[in-house]
Amino acid sequence: MLILLYLDHYGTNLPFLGPNLKVLATMSVGYDHIDVGELKARGIKFGNTPDVLNAAVAEVAVLLCLATARRLHDGRLRIET
Repeated sequence: MLILLYLDHYGTNLPFLGPNLKVLATMSVGYDHIDVGELKARGIKFGNTPDVLNAAVAEVAVLLCLATARRLHDGRLRIET
């Protein structure tokens, strides 16, 4: 098994995987950096983590709306001066 990070961009450059690799997983939501067709051709199973960040993104969006509505940045600047 090999686990890849999003910064690892392999595309079609997969000869380093070796003939014994059976499973490839990426620790990212997308898989644009992986040549899925090549993995299928080699019979290698592939996994990723879809929808893992949906709640976190929504929470940050609400937090930013609240900060804007309460003029948080202006208040912080007044405290600092």
